[in-house]
Amino acid sequence: MKYILALVLTATLTSCSSKSELKYADDYDYDGVTLSRSKVKDTWLTRLSEKNPQLYVEVAKALLISRQANRSIYVQKEEINGRPFYFASYEDGGGKNVIIADYPSKEILFDHFNDSDGESLMDAADRLWIEKKVQGINNEIRARDYK
Repeated sequence: MKYILALVLTATLTSCSSKSELKYADDYDYDGVTLSRSKVKDTWLTRLSEKNPQLYVEVAKALLISRQANRSIYVQKEEINGRPFYFASYEDGGGKNVIIADYPSKEILFDHFNDSDGESLMDAADRLWIEKKVQGINNEIRARDYK
């Protein structure tokens, strides 16, 4: 199940999911609503910072280091005293990898990322999709016209 989720999340960042169709470099169609890839990633990172601050800090480090070093940086997870501990590394940790920041390919790859690590990228896309749909419905019913 984790591998399927990882494949779905990776496909969302690197290309279009089966539900999506590429329109522009940054925008894509998500079930009839145009979403910005950068806005989805921004929303995901913001939610990650709220739900799992330690992982967020390590992902931010990995993204910065990957850009500076122009190579992949691996965010890994280990259990210490029953609690998750995240850290960025130049070395591939195999099964310990949660996220891989790869600036040369401009990809964020989800490896062994799961629900205990935080909200998925698809959850962030769903959140934005719902906001846009609700906004469209509210405009259609002209809710602002009522006292």
